[in-house]
Amino acid sequence: MKKRRWSDGWFAAALVLTALHCAAQDSFRYRAQVDTPHETDFYRIVLSPEVVARSKTDLSDLRILGADGRFIPYVLKEEAADSGGAYQAIPDAAILQKDSSNRHSYVTLTWHANYRIDRLSLKIGYPTLYKRHARIYSQMPDGSWSPVAQVSIDPRDTVFHIPGVRTRGVRIDIDNADNAPLRIVGVSAMQAGIFLLTWLQNGSSYLLLTGDPKAGAPQYDPGYFTDSLTRRPREVGIGPGQESVVMAGGPSSPQRGPTAKPGGGFLLWSILSTVLLLLIYFSVKMVGAIGAKKSPHDRV
Repeated sequence: MKKRRWSDGWFAAALVLTALHCAAQDSFRYRAQVDTPHETDFYRIVLSPEVVARSKTDLSDLRILGADGRFIPYVLKEEAADSGGAYQAIPDAAILQKDSSNRHSYVTLTWHANYRIDRLSLKIGYPTLYKRHARIYSQMPDGSWSPVAQVSIDPRDTVFHIPGVRTRGVRIDIDNADNAPLRIVGVSAMQAGIFLLTWLQNGSSYLLLTGDPKAGAPQYDPGYFTDSLTRRPREVGIGPGQESVVMAGGPSSPQRGPTAKPGGGFLLWSILSTVLLLLIYFSVKMVGAIGAKKSPHDRV
């Protein structure tokens, strides 16, 4: 029987440790490139409706990844409803209106993603004068409808602030009483201004990551960001988002890293798959060697 080398066991152990390290990292399924800051300062990274739609409901899976592979601390903030320019338009919804014999009209809005809705604006084509009461519902994951708000619709009041809901569908139940149904010719939905307040380095590269259902809320020190602010931080934009798995993990760091972009998720998954296959291969060989009967001529 061929003598086994002690290094075989160490190699298999190294494979196990490598696999465990990869498995311990977070897996983010959506990323967006942050625009390169031109000065070292505090910045506001405004979250687009697409980013919010792909995040957990409490936004706890949001991360800012630096070029050195470490997370950048941030504070999650939301602008007040009456702030100018605080809302962002959500992509147009599919609109379906049904006028029922029970003197109610049901206007259903459907989106392709789970957007957060904070404001609705109606465009009424007919009649000129009207005064209606309506109830607003959001669609739950199981398809049922949950009440959100009650509103009154008239020519001077067709924009409604509602408690923020994450949903793919909204239904507006309009009570027409003895009047002709309203003709809804357009509905627009808006998301409140949500942003990350963070410290960015001049010329550095950053990625905004989200979409990890297992990620918990990071524990950063809010005072680090808010205590020294005496003016409104400038905004830094983000590019179009991409459906791309990114494996990342590790402590946050305020230090400036190299400008090289972190590796993509495809490469990391390929490495992980290769490591797991090798681990299985050597494990089978080790089990076979242990179970084999030793020859009396085997050397110790």
